[in-house]
Amino acid sequence: MKAMDNFRVEVRSTGRVDLERAVALATEWYPNDNEGNPHIQGAAAWKAEPSAARQGDVCVPTLTLYSIFNNKEDPKKGVSQFPVVLKGDAIVATILDWLESIDYPEEPDIDGSCSKGWHLVAEMTDWWSYAFLTIRPEWAHHHK
Repeated sequence: MKAMDNFRVEVRSTGRVDLERAVALATEWYPNDNEGNPHIQGAAAWKAEPSAARQGDVCVPTLTLYSIFNNKEDPKKGVSQFPVVLKGDAIVATILDWLESIDYPEEPDIDGSCSKGWHLVAEMTDWWSYAFLTIRPEWAHHHK
């Protein structure tokens, strides 16, 4: 079976359990290449940007994980290598630690309450960078 070029997982949720499930989808279930080898062995590198995305008028911090680290090009782009390739639980722990360390955008004023959540997108949009997962803080809305 040929590999898909347009595999995409997008999840908005809260908490560790849903994050574990989303990371499993993004890594374990990612399609194999044309030779049957997994595309994603784990997270080899990362880049955190304080305002890489926008939600309306607000800049939102973004964490990007990479499946391969390119020693020659990635440091120029602000990408840092993990000391070891992270898998499953280690990826989840890293994401949760990062989410704890950043400032969320201002809590929206809705008819109900909000809780701190996250927005994960897993897809290979740029094959040359090996970025496979981005995560951003996002408020979960709990309407009345």
